[in-house]
Amino acid sequence: MFRPSIRSSDLGRYARDVIASAQALAPAHLTSQHHHPAGLSVTLWHRDAALAEICHRGLAVDSEKPTVGSIVVYAVDPTIAGSPQFARLDVESGFSSSRLDTLLAEEGLRGFFHDETMSWQFFDPSAGVGVLLMSRPTGIPLWETGSPLRLFLHWGLSRHQRRLIHAGTLGNTNTGVLIAGSSGSGKSGTVMAGILNGLKTTGDDYVVVGGDNEVSARPIFKVVKQDPAGVARLGLHSNRLGPVNWQGKFEFDPEQIAVNAFTAEQSLTHILFPRVARLRRSELRPISSREAALRLSPSSVLQLPGDRESGFRHFADLARRLPAFTLDLSEDSLEIVETISSLWTQEIVP
Repeated sequence: MFRPSIRSSDLGRYARDVIASAQALAPAHLTSQHHHPAGLSVTLWHRDAALAEICHRGLAVDSEKPTVGSIVVYAVDPTIAGSPQFARLDVESGFSSSRLDTLLAEEGLRGFFHDETMSWQFFDPSAGVGVLLMSRPTGIPLWETGSPLRLFLHWGLSRHQRRLIHAGTLGNTNTGVLIAGSSGSGKSGTVMAGILNGLKTTGDDYVVVGGDNEVSARPIFKVVKQDPAGVARLGLHSNRLGPVNWQGKFEFDPEQIAVNAFTAEQSLTHILFPRVARLRRSELRPISSREAALRLSPSSVLQLPGDRESGFRHFADLARRLPAFTLDLSEDSLEIVETISSLWTQEIVP
C-alpha cells in the first residue's frame, strides 16, 4: 500500500524513516552483493535478481582493494515484509528537483524522486547509507541498466573529493584526454572509434575524476552506449550487441569487440568537446577555460543532483587545470584517432 503523498515539510522525516526501515530488513529479508568500482566499496542489499544482474554486468571492477571509503545501498519495495511505505511526491506543494535538493540538504541528506518509474533514492552522506525505494518490484529507474546505482556512487564518491562526470576518455594505458559533450555530439562515437583503433578508455558515458596534483580518471561502469547509426558507421554487427535500451541505444561491454579496451586509470592531459561535422579532416580549436567549464557543467550537474554548488566549482577547477579544445569530426575513425593522438606528439598553438 502507498501512504499519502509527502509534502515538503515532511520530506526529511520521511527520508530518515525510509533509511531506518530499510536497514532493519537486512539480512533476514535481503541478499547482499559486493562491488568496488573506482576505489569505493559498495554493498548492495536487494531482493531483485534483475537489479543484481544489472550491477554485476555494469559496474566496473577495480583490480585494487577499495581505497576511498564505503557505502551501503538497500533496494526495497512494498512487497517485502517490513519494507518502508512508498509515498508519492506531492508536486502541488511546490516541489522541484532543486527544491528537493535544498530541503534534503538542510537535513544533511541527498535524494531524488523519479516520477516515471515512481521511485525514491535517499542517501545519508554522514553514514554512507542509501535506499532505492521502488513502488513495485523491478521498478528501477530506466538509466540503471547502463549506469547502475549511479546516484549513490556519485553521492558516495563526492564525500572523498572524487566526482562522477558525464564524459568518456581516450588514450594509452596511463594517459588520456577527457571526451565530453551533450547527447548527439559524437562523444560515444569518438570513444568507440578510438577503442577500435588501438586506444584505451576508462568509460564512454561516465567516469570518475579526482586527484590533487594530477587529474586522473578511473572507470565506474563497464558498459558503453552507441546508437544504431553509430554502430553502422563503425562497421559493427548489431546482432552481437543485444537489444537497444530505453533511449534506443545499444549497451555493451566494449571488450566484446576490442580486447583490453579498458584501462584502470588515466592521467588526463586535455579536455575535448567533439562535434559531428563530417569534415575531410578533423579539426582541433582551443577554447577558454570559462567556455570549457560552461560546456562541462550542465549535463554532469543536472544529471547528478546534490552538491550542485560544489559541482560547478569542481568543473571550473578542472577547466582551469586542463587545456580544452573543440574537435570537429571527420567521418574517418582512424583519422580521428590520429588527430587526438597529435595532442601528445606536438604542441597545438591557438
